[in-house]
Amino acid sequence: MNRMTVKLDQLKEIFKDNLIEGEFPYIPKGRTISLIMVRTTQSEAIFRTDGDLNKETVSTSLMDPSPITRVVITKRKLTASERRSGREFFRELGIIPKDCSINKSSMCGQCVDCLTYGFAAGDKDSDSKGSMKSRVITDNGYSLLEASQISDIKTFNATGESGTMYDLEENKQRQSINSDEYVRPQVHFIDIETFKDLRFGEFLYAFGNILRTSRYGATSTRIGKINNSIVAIILSNAEVFSSLELTKGVWDRLEKKEHPMNTSEVEGKTLEVTRELADKLPFKTTIIAGEELQEVLESVRQAYKEPEELKAILSELSSWKKDEKKKG
Repeated sequence: MNRMTVKLDQLKEIFKDNLIEGEFPYIPKGRTISLIMVRTTQSEAIFRTDGDLNKETVSTSLMDPSPITRVVITKRKLTASERRSGREFFRELGIIPKDCSINKSSMCGQCVDCLTYGFAAGDKDSDSKGSMKSRVITDNGYSLLEASQISDIKTFNATGESGTMYDLEENKQRQSINSDEYVRPQVHFIDIETFKDLRFGEFLYAFGNILRTSRYGATSTRIGKINNSIVAIILSNAEVFSSLELTKGVWDRLEKKEHPMNTSEVEGKTLEVTRELADKLPFKTTIIAGEELQEVLESVRQAYKEPEELKAILSELSSWKKDEKKKG
């Protein structure tokens, strides 16, 4: 069956009540779009901050208060990878200033990436570019299963050019055995990203970054392959429940709780719990799922495959500074 592709003007109509029209929103409006995701490792992956795998001990589920240690993908690791993917795409389109750099802390404060994900001031004089909070609100991603089930330790040798651990210059054997704790393939992490007060172009940019990013964590040139599956989109006027709460709810619904789990089952249970938790929120929510969601996803994918219209939309976004909003 050929899936219908919604055109970008139709896509904008679907999300219009939760997007900002026109100039940059200087005052928060509370218009949120939350993406409910199951992130599944497709290779070994390493998520660490200070050398060890990131873990948190939390209660097992909404119904079981006993402690469990889960692996965590920190929010910084998630958005950093997605943001790099987006900036790479912008360079291909030629719509990002050459002097805008994350690593050198010299962000321009004017491009779509800076306006969407925020930036920090690099100076304090009258010419300061200012600073801005990210309007992509992220949460830590939590593994469904206990850390001991889904992680292992790999030992490796740092061999020299000769293929051995013998140092020819110093004429002695080197001690170069190291180890890394890693997450196994086919491990599921439940995660939520929320877009707050984004304009349509910024929404397409952040959305596309999630769909186009496929590697996360340390040593991502060799491992860290992840599939991001969006199982639902929630439209609301406030932030919804947390990734941890959703993870606990999914755990309660699962029959098989051992590695490896069936991805389709995990995604199905995630959607069930999403609907259940959304019903308990003190504000109105609209959930996009099923065939409608697939049409939305296909439209965003198609926009990136043939990016001329997308480039035009992104190029029209005005600066956050009022005196520069009509600038080229």
